[in-house]
Formats: sequence, C-alpha cells, structure tokens
Amino acid sequence: MKFKSGVFSLCLLVILAITSCASVKKVTYLQGPQGAAGGKNLSGRTYHSLAEERVIRIQADDVLSIVVNAPNADPEVVADFNLPATPKVTVTGATNQGEGQATYRVNKAGHIDFPVLGVINVEGMTQDELEYYLKQMLRGYLKEEPVVTVSVGFSISILGEVNNPGRYGAGNRLNVLEALALAGDMTIYGKRDDVQIVHTAPDGTMNVVTVDVTKADLMKSPYFYLQQGDMLIVNPNRAKAASTNVGSMDSFWLSAVSVIASVLSMVVVVLVK
Repeated sequence: MKFKSGVFSLCLLVILAITSCASVKKVTYLQGPQGAAGGKNLSGRTYHSLAEERVIRIQADDVLSIVVNAPNADPEVVADFNLPATPKVTVTGATNQGEGQATYRVNKAGHIDFPVLGVINVEGMTQDELEYYLKQMLRGYLKEEPVVTVSVGFSISILGEVNNPGRYGAGNRLNVLEALALAGDMTIYGKRDDVQIVHTAPDGTMNVVTVDVTKADLMKSPYFYLQQGDMLIVNPNRAKAASTNVGSMDSFWLSAVSVIASVLSMVVVVLVK
C-alpha cells in the first residue's frame, strides 16, 4: 500500500518537474550550448567582437548628426560648417528646454546638403569614412586641423506584447534585445519564438522575417541588428489569444478539465486503498 502511494508521489513530482522546465524554456532568452545558459561565448567570440563585425553603412533616410570643431580657429568661421541649433525634441514630439544639434536626413539618392561644401553623396560610407572624408574637404577652408564628429541615428517602432509599445529613437547600433529593453521587455503574453521584424527597403519593398529570442543562435543572425525604420512586432501567445475569445468553447474546456480532475481524484483514492 505504501509502495503504491510512494510510486504515485514520485510520478507526480516528475510530472511537476517536467512541466516546470518546459515553462522556463518558453521564456528564457538566448538558450543553447553557446548561449548565456551554457556560460560560453559564441564560437569563442565575445559580444563586442560580434558587434564589430556588423558594420553600419549610411543609407537613405538615416539621420546624421555632424559637428565640426577646430579648437584654435575663429569660432565664426567654424560656425559656417555647422547647422544652426534647434529646440530639443523628444521621441514623443514634445519640445524640451534648451537647444540641440540640428541633423541631416539622407535623401533617397543618398545625398546630404552640407554647409559651404554643398551636396555630398554619403550613401554606403561608414561613420569613420564620412568623418575622414569631411576632414579632407575642410582642410581647404580651415587653417587649423578640423575635428569632425559624425553619429548615425535612426528610429524604430516596437509593437505587440511589450510593456511600452511605441516609436523609439536609437543610436547607430541597436539589436533586437536592446530594442525590447527600450520597450520595457515583453509581457508574459509575448511569444518569444515568434518575433517579427518588418523592414522597408529603399525601393519600398517590405520584407518580414521571424526571429526566436529564446535561441542563442539569434546573435549570429544577420537580423540581430536592426536597421533604419524597422518595425519589431511581438506576437501574442496562446494564452493571450484565448483570453480574447471567451465563449462556449471556454466553458466546454473548463468542464472537460473538471471531469478529468474528478476522474484523477478517484484513481488516486483507489491506488491509496
């Protein structure tokens, strides 16, 4: 009698352990032998080396911040090569106190209109390449060695099962996980193996890819880093979908579960006896 009771208890513990592991696997990020769970780097490389492999090249619709300085030059001369400052604007469009650096938006042809220098084709350049190019051009106008600082920014939209959906401004390197962090991470209803990235190419073509943030291989994916104007959509899991469709089927399943529970209770009583 005690043997049967012990076997039943053991089976119950095994079932609970299995279901517990299954639930954890559904919500843990970057699983796999080379992910965070294994405590190893991807193919022996660090996160930073992977980031360096993803070279950001300027493309249409990118927003550039370009600041020209020359420490010992006439400030009025240097000012001719900088856009006038503008009121700071937040992501939501609200204006803050103070002024911010005006920015250049790369047009569809890949050009920007730079003060004094005129129209410049910047498409395909990296941040460092553009800085070097502008320095070479400015040496013909400034007696002092110019210092050029270029930053490439863009905006993305994050929708679906995240805590703070919306449109966000980003720096020149932003990956899927960082984007989710901006939006306050996924809700418990987010489907972590079905995160969609919608990218609109310069020619207007829309491409949709699906990534699984529970897999360590995500960091090797060409879609790990987002691009200008990308839309990140976190789809709802079955629990959320079911909660929006309350009806007769829900009553049916609740009744079915109740019957099964009653039957299992009877079986337990029989085994104990």
